Amino acid sequence: MQETFLTISRKAATFEPGTNFLAWACGIARLKVLENFRQRKRANVLSEAAIIALTEDAPSPQSLSEQEGALDGCLEKLTPKVRDLLWRRYSRRQSSTEMAEAAGMTSTAVRVALTKARKALRDCINTQIQAAK
Repeated sequence: MQETFLTISRKAATFEPGTNFLAWACGIARLKVLENFRQRKRANVLSEAAIIALTEDAPSPQSLSEQEGALDGCLEKLTPKVRDLLWRRYSRRQSSTEMAEAAGMTSTAVRVALTKARKALRDCINTQIQAAK
């Protein structure tokens, strides 16, 4: 990851604004993984073919955009209290203890609520994407 970041930083001037940054960065990461594989062939557990297959399965930017759009709609379906918990966890990066104090819940109840919320979001997103196809 560090080598990938350094390479992206060094090659930043070659990125063309208006093109797909994610695809560009993932291409660099893929090449770095293969370069590492070739340099340390004996220490690798996965074959080169397996590494290539794994990197080809990365989500496309369009797929990520579809998921993001579905997420927005699915978040609206959650109760305000659950949306607040998600906001505290992922935007403010609060611990379950901090969230419990702020929401008047136990730490365990916060963790259970977040688990249920993530499952509900995952199911909702998958349903919306399937319905759009």
